[in-house]
Amino acid sequence: MRRDLNSFLRRGAAFLALCTGLTGAAQAQPFEPGYAPLEGDIYEVPGIAVADTMPKGTWQGHIGQLMADRGNAGGTGKQLYFYGIDVATSDRLQFGVEYTRHADPAVIAGVEGSLKFQALSFHGKYKIAEFNGFTVSARAAGGYFYFSSDYYDTNTDGHDQWAASFHLPVSYEISPRLTFHLTPGVTVYPDELKGREFYGVVPSLGAGATLRASERLAFYGSVNMPFGDSGNTVMSDGSVDNVPIWTVGGRYLVSPQVALDVYLTNGFGTTPLTEIQAFIPDGEEPVLGFQMTYTPGHAPNYRSNYRGIRPLTERERHLQFRGLTLASADTLDPGMVLLTGAYGTDDHASFGGVFAPTYDMEIGYYVERLSDDGSRSGDRTVGREREERYMAVGKLRFMDQNNGSPFSMSANVQAGREFVTRFGVFYASLPMSYKFANGLAVTAEPKAAGFSDERLVGLGLGANYELWRGLEVIAEVTPMSGGDDPTWSLGARYHVPDSSISFEAQATNTIGNYGVGTMIAQDEVRYSVGVNVALDAGRFWEKLF
Repeated sequence: MRRDLNSFLRRGAAFLALCTGLTGAAQAQPFEPGYAPLEGDIYEVPGIAVADTMPKGTWQGHIGQLMADRGNAGGTGKQLYFYGIDVATSDRLQFGVEYTRHADPAVIAGVEGSLKFQALSFHGKYKIAEFNGFTVSARAAGGYFYFSSDYYDTNTDGHDQWAASFHLPVSYEISPRLTFHLTPGVTVYPDELKGREFYGVVPSLGAGATLRASERLAFYGSVNMPFGDSGNTVMSDGSVDNVPIWTVGGRYLVSPQVALDVYLTNGFGTTPLTEIQAFIPDGEEPVLGFQMTYTPGHAPNYRSNYRGIRPLTERERHLQFRGLTLASADTLDPGMVLLTGAYGTDDHASFGGVFAPTYDMEIGYYVERLSDDGSRSGDRTVGREREERYMAVGKLRFMDQNNGSPFSMSANVQAGREFVTRFGVFYASLPMSYKFANGLAVTAEPKAAGFSDERLVGLGLGANYELWRGLEVIAEVTPMSGGDDPTWSLGARYHVPDSSISFEAQATNTIGNYGVGTMIAQDEVRYSVGVNVALDAGRFWEKLF
């Protein structure tokens, strides 16, 4: 059914009035050598195109995920992943590329099947003018999208399509901390897919606001109204209709170069080609979005972080390494790479690495074959076909005991799949640690994971004690909710003095060393040995940007 335009306008006016009433103390900083780009104007937000462009020479990369309720999807729920990068060749001109993908069940017009969607967008934005608080820009995008659906009968052919969009964002700075945005635009899709109605030409008008509430915290929201003859989403009955796209969220600067966005939306698209689309079907379901943004580069007087830094002791650097089954609450020094590998009984093996591009941030990738002593069965068999699985890892540190915080705390996320069956797993934790002066460090790590129809919740507790230089003994236990068996691990790690290499050994009842594998117990004790190699890639990374 058609949405009521008057209702849309009333909601938009109410949202803008709310934004106007919000208060805050800080102003956006002008971009100058002492400030990183994220500390200046807000150049990009989910849901709507804004007129500001990035300063010349700025690179900005982001990665994120939209998560909806599982519904009939099962597994880890309905999800959409996206990745992108932008670069400003001048203060007025920037270019970017973004990729997004979705693959989950969908029921359309009673047809149960899968919906697979991918989009690759190439886009550019040019600042046309600035005057009296107004900024006007033009943004154009074009690219490829893949739409495979049982309802549209595009699983084997007809799924490769092209799309284009053009927007003319206008931003008006009410005050140094509050900006309104108005964005007319048009997006062009195919009129039909395999004879069924699709989106066609979708004119739209978006309105929104961005508010910098403090030095590190900003809020934003928008509504984007489509006016196409067909629509911007597929409904449950198979028709195509216009549904307003709403987004409301906030951005927190973890460091001057790293931002975390958390927002709610009913949108299905994250690229300039797809941001006008609503979540299929109906576009009525709120979707939770996460986005991590990083701006590489450096200047002589950039602030490294918001706490200051001091030289770390050897022991403090060693505690940046993860434990045996628990994550470290700290992050590696900027430019450091940590490579790790392990092999053990019950056919367990793992390898991977993490990289710290800047303070308070790590990204990584692991491959692991979970152990199997024959005691696991049914839904708890994460590696159903004894397959290797991959995991992408991201960690942001919010508190740093080494530099003034009462303790260290980070947010740790891992998401991955098995290589062949594509069986998905999602894992998140909040590691916290406190270092005593006598060489003892203790860790608490609330953790949760989802796979198949299973949901696991546990609380990891650990202790790391340095017996003498470089030799650590580690004990960890994770009580589980719902009557699941607790997991545990005992071991030691030796950091070779004046070297980048460390060795470790452990005895554990976990089926893996990472993510959900640390939350599932087997009957037999698993023994493993491992090696870690720390490398300094800082100079190489700086030369790239």
